[in-house]
Amino acid sequence: MGQWVRYERTEGPEKTTVEIRLTRVEPDGATVFEFDAAAPGAKAQSELVVEMRDRTTLDGMVVRTLREKTAGGIVTIPPSGVQAGRQWMLKDLRLPTAAEFGVARRADMTVPAGAFTDCAVGDLEDVILGAKLKVTRYLHPSVPINAFVAYEGTLDKAPTKKVLLAFGTSGAKAAFP
Repeated sequence: MGQWVRYERTEGPEKTTVEIRLTRVEPDGATVFEFDAAAPGAKAQSELVVEMRDRTTLDGMVVRTLREKTAGGIVTIPPSGVQAGRQWMLKDLRLPTAAEFGVARRADMTVPAGAFTDCAVGDLEDVILGAKLKVTRYLHPSVPINAFVAYEGTLDKAPTKKVLLAFGTSGAKAAFP
């Protein structure tokens, strides 16, 4: 608990930042994550209570509860259609498999959070919110929550890059009551 990571998309249609915090584990084992996302002119705070059966697959993670905080600080539970649209958040929580860490390609990567030696490097193609993402991503086991250091590639054929700005293995503060 208390782990956190902060990312920035430095190239792409718009610069965005996201911070992910692991704030607590429920008595039944469900894990509580908070997301703070910011784009030009917009901010969003979300809390997900996730059952983690297998963090290496999207099917192995089930969102039990999603809450969002308005700009005025009011906590709401969005309608089910909105909740379904937030499934992309699970992709940011997925852990790489042992095979992904064991890939033949290795590289060093320097990002604002520091220099990471011997990153596992792999290609990823995905669709996120209707946009086709095709990237090379860099993973390192010292990064908490998801091992993600950076990616570079294209988002709907336009250049995109997302990098780790900072991280911690403790100290995350919950924004939700």
